[in-house]
Amino acid sequence: MSKVESVKRLILSCSGLVVSIYLMSGCASLGINMGGSSKSNPQGWNSSQKREFENILAKDKYASLCGLEGLYKKYKSTRDTKILTKLLISYSNNLENSCIDIPAYKTLQRQNKIIKFTQVIHSIQKVWGLLA
Repeated sequence: MSKVESVKRLILSCSGLVVSIYLMSGCASLGINMGGSSKSNPQGWNSSQKREFENILAKDKYASLCGLEGLYKKYKSTRDTKILTKLLISYSNNLENSCIDIPAYKTLQRQNKIIKFTQVIHSIQKVWGLLA
């Protein structure tokens, strides 16, 4: 991976953290308040945070909604801030991981190693004449 690609990847990873911190900066339920409005709902969202995150989701300007469309549609129909909080956490994870499902990726990597190992064993057996 080139230095430019590494820097781009770092910037993308950091952008998820920055968006999360910015949006959660006034979350009363987390005990964090950095000057945001004290008028928030029980889940900690004040109206400006909600509006800003809704705009990010609507435009998906960070292209990290991937796989969250169903949850987003549910939020749009219910306006439940618990769902919005789940969206924030999941969206931030998508930003951090570039929408890669890390557990599935690791499983695929293990499967590929097993396949390669099996191929090596098969080749060795052929060389030694153990297979017809």
